[in-house]
Amino acid sequence: MIEMREFLKSRGFTGHPFNTFDADREKNLSKFVVLPPYFESVFGMPDDPQPFLVLGMRGLGKTTLKRMLKERIEERYNSKILPIDYSFFPFTTKKELNEVTLLDHMLELVRHFVTAICSLIDANATLRTKLSTAQKQSLFHMCEIFLKEEEKHLYYPKLMSFFEKMLGTYPKKKGRDFYLSPTTDTLEVIDKSDFTLNKIQDVLQTFGYVSSYIFIDKLDETSRTMKEPEQAGILVGPLISCLEIVQRDFFSFKFFVPAESIPNLKKCGFRNDKIQNQVITWSDEKLHEVLRKRIMAFNKDGKLLGKLGPLCDDTIREKVDEFVVKKSLNSPRNLLRFCNAMFSEHIEIGKTMDELISKRTVAVALKKYEYSLKIDQFCAYE
Repeated sequence: MIEMREFLKSRGFTGHPFNTFDADREKNLSKFVVLPPYFESVFGMPDDPQPFLVLGMRGLGKTTLKRMLKERIEERYNSKILPIDYSFFPFTTKKELNEVTLLDHMLELVRHFVTAICSLIDANATLRTKLSTAQKQSLFHMCEIFLKEEEKHLYYPKLMSFFEKMLGTYPKKKGRDFYLSPTTDTLEVIDKSDFTLNKIQDVLQTFGYVSSYIFIDKLDETSRTMKEPEQAGILVGPLISCLEIVQRDFFSFKFFVPAESIPNLKKCGFRNDKIQNQVITWSDEKLHEVLRKRIMAFNKDGKLLGKLGPLCDDTIREKVDEFVVKKSLNSPRNLLRFCNAMFSEHIEIGKTMDELISKRTVAVALKKYEYSLKIDQFCAYE
């Protein structure tokens, strides 16, 4: 058996190019990511933000796309666009999916915004001085409704001046009934959400932001949707079908939804003619580019020329890259899994460091990789 670290080093790699299949765990993703041609359409115009729906099967790059959109914001619009990552849905542990409401989503979203605003002030105390008395009162109303007690103890000292602390200026209860809250009646959810979002927008614009991008992702990773990704449409349905919320000015809702959930989205009233949308697909040509950029990013001396071929013996050298892409079934995640299986099998059966990857190694790796795909299907329908 060969040690993986030594094998990679001997082939000129600075790390394992196929070690991670999860975009959230990828380091230096921007160095080797292959952006889709519709990336700019999804990103849109910061000063005229629009909602967008990205549809894709698992492993096709929804979270990767989200990460690159967030990186664009960090690099170019750090003080102009406020990103909100809405990828956790705690109410699904207490409710059936068909019981989830617009109120559930809006309470979580507003909580994200309130904590984000408090964090901004915590990091830059001068922002507090930009707020008017009315804006501070609005912020404290929302803090009282949405923050936990420990969060209030953390943020309140940063939100108030010395004299405001002395005089007990905030928080006051008068006017709080206009805001969204857990007790909001179903018929008032849209109006109170609109009122509350207006107050949030007012504060953020005072801080200099021109828009806020809300990323809704991981809808098929809850305990209730993990085995049935099509159920993600029921989970997100109340939010994505509420055009009064998702088509608002200033806020840009970016939905990353499993393609299997399209029928349930339609059942919930989703209008695809009202929200721009794109289905993620991968051609063999694009997957070859994924493979090439991965290898080049991790191959410091560049001798591999972005190909697996130089790592293999003469019997498969010319065809291995094409073979791997074909067996990836139009999925970049599958591509990484197959390549990972090849490397793992090689170090397991290899005897010397100079030994090249053989046809037998690829064949055994293929069986293990395809078996893992069958396990995925079995777990999905268990």
